[in-house]
Amino acid sequence: MNIAIGRGVLTNALIQFVSLASGIILARALGPTGRGDLAVALFWPQVIASVSSLGTEISVARAVGRNPRSALEIVGVAIALSMLLGAIGIIVAHAAMPFLLGVSKLHLLAQSEIALVAVPFSLLNIYVASVFLGLGTFAAYNWARFLFYPIYCLAILLLWAMSSTTTETIVLAFVGAAALAATANTVTCIGGLERSHKQSFARNATDLLTLSRGNVVSFFVLVCYVHVPMLLLTRLESTDGIGLFVVASSVAAAIAVFTGAASKVYFSEATRLTTMQEMTNLVAGVRKVLALSVVILVILEFVTPMLIPFIFGAEFAAAAILAAVLLVVSGISGASNVMDDLLKGRGFTHPGIGARLAYIFIVLMGTSVEYGLTLSQSLACAMLAGALVEYGIIGRAVARVSGLRVIDVILPAMEDFREMWRYLMGRVRAR
Repeated sequence: MNIAIGRGVLTNALIQFVSLASGIILARALGPTGRGDLAVALFWPQVIASVSSLGTEISVARAVGRNPRSALEIVGVAIALSMLLGAIGIIVAHAAMPFLLGVSKLHLLAQSEIALVAVPFSLLNIYVASVFLGLGTFAAYNWARFLFYPIYCLAILLLWAMSSTTTETIVLAFVGAAALAATANTVTCIGGLERSHKQSFARNATDLLTLSRGNVVSFFVLVCYVHVPMLLLTRLESTDGIGLFVVASSVAAAIAVFTGAASKVYFSEATRLTTMQEMTNLVAGVRKVLALSVVILVILEFVTPMLIPFIFGAEFAAAAILAAVLLVVSGISGASNVMDDLLKGRGFTHPGIGARLAYIFIVLMGTSVEYGLTLSQSLACAMLAGALVEYGIIGRAVARVSGLRVIDVILPAMEDFREMWRYLMGRVRAR
């Protein structure tokens, strides 16, 4: 499991590095207003892609994990589902987009509609990665997640070199990268699997959709949880304010390099548990993940105020204050996601639903009250309050499932920090 987490951390680090490189180029080429325009143009298509999947990626991973010999047939179902659900999503979004964008953002309608073409490819890439996750082939899973980002970054670099970085050209680069990554990953996946003829196409499709019914509520709550901050910003904030928030968020996302990798590994491990003792041991491992996350958070808080104006430009200096708060939010939410995926691996979805509904409510209420702050600043503070409540709810649920005290679940002990230090030093000496 440590090797799998290490590889996941490396992949997430590469993704964050390439994303950051792309963000730097875009920020310097477009400025705060242009960066905000691009964020709005890509926001609703990304939401549509999330909604269109109906949570079936979890069912794909669990179905493959239960019956690895059916993986090739499930890939065939995934291709059909991605095209079907993606097409439905595009049709619905095309009709709703003028209302979703709002009057002040209608000048971005054409770009947003072009970005919708990426929806089926995004779905397909998610499904293929889920097949790898279900098989426990973490190297292939990490590669499937990573491939889009270097393609997108190279396209942006090419446009920058040609002095053609506009909102329209970047949207086209986004669509092209999504299509190429999905196609390459699907071909690779199909080439590495053997046909088993275990079940028909219709039976596999029915089973996947049936398995997804239990995850639908959890899935839609998660979509709202992830996208509600940007939803508020796209409707109410100016595009330059959105640009500052996007830059701050991209820096804050660095904390997810570790927690994001651990989250999927613990989900996969939890699906294979057979005893309570194994669950207790797994929670102990989660606590060590939290200890290392705290260390990473402290380091990032120290360097961020100097980092943002240096790499993004002086006009983004105001994003440093937002990033300081969002780093804490990202750290707490990342820890919550690790524990929530552990619960999902055991079939418990209600704690995550309740925690995220509480988060959404707090964010909506927090941004509806005047504090003398900008909308972006009020949103960051509300997200912090919501993340704390979310963490407490999910931590309490993990404590009940594992038989441990809540305090032993949500707070790493000094011994956890010492063990992580000894482990890291041991790895350094071994090299």
